[in-house]
This record gives sequence, structure tokens and C-alpha cells, in this order.
Amino acid sequence: MVTDAQKIAAFDAVGDRTRFKLLTLMKENPNICVSELAGAVQITTAGASQHLKILEQSGVLVRTRDGQRICYRLNESDPFVMKLMTLLSV
Repeated sequence: MVTDAQKIAAFDAVGDRTRFKLLTLMKENPNICVSELAGAVQITTAGASQHLKILEQSGVLVRTRDGQRICYRLNESDPFVMKLMTLLSV
């Protein structure tokens, strides 16, 4: 069960304009990785990584490694995250 603190962290994380754009891209392209996301929102790869790390720590994203590539995906196993995405129309 998701605690109130985790819910607040998730709302705070997706409240940032750049992170919201990243989530939108990830919903449209589930296999997109950090460097591709960075290019799409015109920020550095390091900047994108920091935003994605915040989303991961809030429970919205799950991180996977594919060789040298770090990829993130929506945490679709969490019902709260899926409700949040629906609420945000992402």
C-alpha cells in the first residue's frame, strides 16, 4: 500500500514541467532511454538522468539496465502510479 508521503512525493515529482514532459514521452515511447529523452526535451543527458532519478525515487518509474544503457519505464505494477497517469492524462 502506498503511503501518503509516497503519494505526495509522486505528485511533487511530476509537478515539474521537464519531468512531466519526460513522462509524456515515456508513455508514448515505452522503450525510450535516457539519451533519447534528453535530446527530445533539449537537456543534457546528466540533467535527464537527475529528473528520472527523482521520478524513480518517488516510485513513478522503474530503472533497468541494458548493457551500457540505463532505461526507465513507468511503474505499471503500482495501481497508484497508473491512477496518477490517468489523472494527468499522460
